[in-house]
Amino acid sequence: MTKGVLRTAIVLWTTRTMGFFALSQVFSGVNTYTPMLFTYQTLFGTEVASESVNAGMAAAAAVLMTVIVVIVSMILNHAIKDDNYEI
Repeated sequence: MTKGVLRTAIVLWTTRTMGFFALSQVFSGVNTYTPMLFTYQTLFGTEVASESVNAGMAAAAAVLMTVIVVIVSMILNHAIKDDNYEI
């Protein structure tokens, strides 16, 4: 049971790490450029001008983040075997 909880916690931490967005926006003086921030700025632009908007690149970044989380989840499922207990 502990192994399943650990595996779930690591997967949730990975998704939270990919989505680290709010603090990098709040503290604008920090040079943190996270995958979610890249996706947001690519999709909605950093300026008012419409030339900075690129929906295709943002969609590709979002798919890449999803693939990374799925790969981490698959590695964890393979590395941390769950004991098959019936409750």
